Formats: sequence, structure tokens, C-alpha cells
Amino acid sequence: MKRLSDCLLLFVCSLSLTLFYQDLPQAVTGFLVTLICLSAALLFQRKSVYIPAFLCWTISALLTPWQLIFLPPVLYTVCTCKSPLLFALCLLPAAFHVPAASPRPAAFLLCFCLAALLLARRTQEGLRLEKEVHAARDTGMERNLLLEEKNRALLENQDYQMYTATLKERNRISREIHDNVGHMLSRSILMTGAIRTVSQDRALDRPLEELEDTLHTAMTSIRRSVHDLRDDSVSLKEAMEDLIRDFQFCSASLSYEAGLPIPREVKYSVIMICKEALSNVIRHSDASRVTVSFREHPGFYRLCIQDNGTSAPLSLTDGMGLSNMKERIRCLGGVIQFNTEQGFSIHASVPKAAAKDMTERKSI
Repeated sequence: MKRLSDCLLLFVCSLSLTLFYQDLPQAVTGFLVTLICLSAALLFQRKSVYIPAFLCWTISALLTPWQLIFLPPVLYTVCTCKSPLLFALCLLPAAFHVPAASPRPAAFLLCFCLAALLLARRTQEGLRLEKEVHAARDTGMERNLLLEEKNRALLENQDYQMYTATLKERNRISREIHDNVGHMLSRSILMTGAIRTVSQDRALDRPLEELEDTLHTAMTSIRRSVHDLRDDSVSLKEAMEDLIRDFQFCSASLSYEAGLPIPREVKYSVIMICKEALSNVIRHSDASRVTVSFREHPGFYRLCIQDNGTSAPLSLTDGMGLSNMKERIRCLGGVIQFNTEQGFSIHASVPKAAAKDMTERKSI
């Protein structure tokens, strides 16, 4: 847009030079030739276009001296194209015709040409600054995106570290309760039973029986709490990583993309299915590679286990292991599919809502 406005200004200045000449047809011809050449150069801005265009203008200016009055917009356009050869070529008609021209219009033409060069330099500087601004803006946006990605990764890692620390603390508490409180309650139950056995006072039978029942109830509650804490303290990602790490039959890889937390029933079902699938690979497959992936989607969890074995696949209807997999996924309200093409694959998906409801019902 800036080039166009500058060219129009220089065209107006050039048209003012027609006041010194009376040959209107030659001025109109020069105007049209210059307009066509500059329009082609400004519109396409390719060497294959503007080199022939300015070559035609130079030839026309050599044949028609009055066309030199439109030299300022031509010089401006050539300078913005950054072509020294074309610049010298366009000045060639001026070297032939300006010495024979009248001093006054030649002086005006020289002033307009100098103005065109100054405008071209200003335009080039503006374009350079504009490119630098755009480059700085793009670099800033890219850095902001990288920083946001790093911050997101740091937050996710922080959440995972906190979640892992919480699971470890729950596991520690469950061990402490089991090793200390559980043993003390067991000892109290044995001591109460021994006292009831050796006691000769019949009046103490009822209180001792109630005490023993209370201790048994407390022991049952403690065991349930310990099991709940231990179940909740299992990290699905770490458990799957341990399974892959301990699998030595062939190459195995894990892809895990899930948030926190994951329902307890989903965790244990996924772990059991992975164990059974890896065990089947060892017993029934000649695979050289196994891939395991677990991903969390907006509405469901998805587990995929794929091997590249070429031996005869397992029957999809027989086998306790596959039946157990189907039953586990069915209890979670999900679906599971087995495929024997290009190896053996297991695809299971569990809706989040159904898994959450089942976990809540079991916790009651």
C-alpha cells in the first residue's frame, strides 16, 4: 500500500512536467507505457515479469524522449525491487536525452528523481523494520507458547509428584496400622480369650464376651481400612512400568497418557489384564515386540495391547485368561475386543461414569 501511494505521488509530479511540453500525444503514450510497465512490476514482483517490463520501458524511452518525464516513478519502483542492473538500465535514456533538454524541466526532473530515491530508501527502511517487527512478534509468540508448554509440563509433573507422594504416604500409613495397631488388637483378642477361659467368675463372662466382640469388630474395621488404603496407594503408571520392566521375553514398550486420579477398580482391572496378556505372549506367541498403551479420553479409558506374533493365535472363545479379561471389563461397563490380524491385539474401553459408579458402590 505504501508503494502504491508513493508511485501515485510521483506520477502526479511527473504529470506536472507536461506543462513544459506541447506534444500531448507523446505524453499520453509515455504515460500509458509507464503505467503498464509499473503495474506489471508492482502486481507480480517477480524477475520473470519486471525485468521484461523495465526493458520495454527503457527501449520506449530511448525512442520517445518525452517519456523521460515519468522517470521518477520508474526509478522508485526499480529501487524497491533492489536491482542495480535495472537501475542503470533505466538511467540509460536519461543519459541520451537530458543533456539536450531545456535546463528548467531538466532541473525539475532531477529534483523529482532525487525525491523518488529518497522515498524508495524510506520505503525499504520501513519494510525492513516491518519485517523485524513481525519476526520479533513471531519469536515472542513462539517463546510464549514454549513457556506455556513448559509450565503445563511442570504443573503436570508437580501434580504427579504430589499424587505419588500421597500414595506412598497412604502405603506407609497402611503398613503402620497393620504392623502396630493390627498386632496390638490381635494380642488383645488373644488375651481376652485366655482370660475368659481361665476365669472362674461367671459374672465376667458377659463383659468379656462383649469386649471380645468389640475387639473383633475393631479388627475387621482396621483390616478394611488397611486394604482400602493399600488399594488406593497403587499407582497405575508405576505398576504398568514395573510390568514392562520385568517382561524379558521380547522387546516391550509402554505409552501412558492419563490424568489423576484413576478409579481403583479400573487400576486393578488394567493391571490384571496386562499381566494376563503378557503371560499369554510368553506361553503362546513367538512375538518379538509388544506395545502397551493406556490413554484417558474425555469420556472413557482405553487400553491397547498389541504383539507381532506369527504363531497360531489363541482361540477367542476358549481360555480362562481371556474369559477373565471379558468379565473384568464387563463388570466395569466397558467393552473388550480381540483381534488376530498381524499378531494378537486386545482393545478395551471403559466408560468413566460406569467405572466411577462401581468404585463408589464398592466403597460403601
